[in-house]
Amino acid sequence: MYVKITIFTDDPVLIKQIDSNVKETITEQGGGVHVSLITSESRRVVSHLFKHNIVTDEASLYLIDVTVKKQYDGIDLARTIRKFDPLAYIVFLSDNDICKKYIDYEIRCFDFFFKPIGKTEFIKLISKIDGDYALIANTFMGAYSRRISVVSNYKNLNIPIKDIIAFEHNKPKTKIYMKGGIVDIYSSLAEIENKLENSFGELYHGFIKIHKAIIVNLQFVRKVDIKNCCVEMSNGEIFVMARSRRYEVKEEFEKYYEDLND
Repeated sequence: MYVKITIFTDDPVLIKQIDSNVKETITEQGGGVHVSLITSESRRVVSHLFKHNIVTDEASLYLIDVTVKKQYDGIDLARTIRKFDPLAYIVFLSDNDICKKYIDYEIRCFDFFFKPIGKTEFIKLISKIDGDYALIANTFMGAYSRRISVVSNYKNLNIPIKDIIAFEHNKPKTKIYMKGGIVDIYSSLAEIENKLENSFGELYHGFIKIHKAIIVNLQFVRKVDIKNCCVEMSNGEIFVMARSRRYEVKEEFEKYYEDLND
């Protein structure tokens, strides 16, 4: 069991309770359950998120106290986490049930508890996450550990598929948008598709062609805008969709995240 926990709260009683729960869980079940950050500052959570790989062999659990500093900052923070971490386990903690409605498509909150979260509830939560993430790992992690080989400026590059945001072809070059920047290569989009298929096999559906010259990684899609016929990515890039494909792209985007949550 490997679960890293980020705690967003300014409640010292809750912090003490969770610390006790973590120790009890390790005692009863063993494994790598650990707290990686405790803070009441949203910016620190986001910074922590970017400093660590999103897709790893550990499940990322965010325990979010909805009301911090007497404001509902936790809900806005959850939205930000979801934009950049599609596999995050977001769990709301609250004195009331106002945030239950956010267990929805936008935030996809994994669970909700009234404060404080008890030992039995916590252990059940960790067990549920562990089982769920094992399924995701078997389905997705092998593909995310793979790379595609390309040549750029006469150099051979092996790019992790998990870091690729999109491909955009503009003869004679194709731009590869990645978390760390952009690489230009001399390649057709058909050659890129072949590389993806060889790397992903059956999981090639993680990428989708939205235009004859553009392929995007669904992991990094923030929004599919049917009206304006474009796709907004988590890094801020906006790509135009072919009008004939807009409804298909929307459907594939929704199905992708439904599959993650099944």
